[in-house]
Amino acid sequence: MSKGERRKFEISVALAPRPKLLLLDEPSSGLDPFAWKMMIDELRDYVKDDDTTILLSTHIVDEVRRLADYVILMHHGEMKGMVEKDSLLDNWKEIWMSGTIELAEGLPGIVKSQQEPNNVVRMTTTECHLVEKMLHEAGMTLLKTRSLELDEIMSLWLEGHMPAKVQMGRGE
Repeated sequence: MSKGERRKFEISVALAPRPKLLLLDEPSSGLDPFAWKMMIDELRDYVKDDDTTILLSTHIVDEVRRLADYVILMHHGEMKGMVEKDSLLDNWKEIWMSGTIELAEGLPGIVKSQQEPNNVVRMTTTECHLVEKMLHEAGMTLLKTRSLELDEIMSLWLEGHMPAKVQMGRGE
């Protein structure tokens, strides 16, 4: 069997007895794009039953985006925290607005800010909803917002910028 065929067989064997807890380490290793899509669909169907849990270890960000309810970031064997995936994706955004860089001072969760041409400030925040509310209450208008991709969020998280509502491991 090829590596991909072997991987499909291993996933099938793991799912067959319908375990309540399924531990998967890099499950898509060796799969072609069509088999990968089938695996994602099968795992989604598998967890529809509220009585099942999958613990998935992967470097494939798209697998996390499509399958995870919670994200635990591990780096060099150290847990950096755990957060609900939807909250993570919903709160990390880039915001553009008219004004000067001083606008970013004092706003919650600002990770980066940069003065752009034409009197525009670009900010990256971990607390988009709160920032939007504060700016709205101050009578300021947002020009544009952009949700960050999961890989962008993970990179910033590894740089030490903590997501809102992150849960840390014991002893931290």
